[in-house]
Amino acid sequence: MFRPYPLKIQENIPSHAALSKGEGMAIVCPETKERTMSTQLDMYKARQHEIVREYNGKIIAVKDGEVLGAYPSKTEAFDAVVRQYSPGEFIVIKCTEGDEEYTRRFRSRAIFSTAEAPA
Repeated sequence: MFRPYPLKIQENIPSHAALSKGEGMAIVCPETKERTMSTQLDMYKARQHEIVREYNGKIIAVKDGEVLGAYPSKTEAFDAVVRQYSPGEFIVIKCTEGDEEYTRRFRSRAIFSTAEAPA
C-alpha cells in the first residue's frame, strides 16, 4: 500500500554549492517578511530596462532599485553585500531582460474536466 510522506516545507536559503551552480533565484533570509522581499523585487522590476542596459547577463545585488555591485556568482554577491546590509534588505539576481529570472512556470499534461464523473 502506498503511503505518501507528509510534505515538509523547507524554510532555508539554497546552499552555497547550489548557488554556485546557478540554482536558486533571488536570495533572501527566511525570517524576512515577504513584503520586504517583494518590495525589493518590485523596485528592481520598475528599473529593470535601465539596469539591463548596463548589467545584462551579470549577477547583481539590488537594494531599493539601485545596483550595489556586479559579481561573478550569487554566492559571492551575497557574501559581499551581507557585510553591509541585513539579509532581506536586498536581492541577488541574474540581470536579464524579461521575467525568466524571477518567474517560474510549471506545466502539466493533466486534463481537468468540468463534466461530472459517472456514478
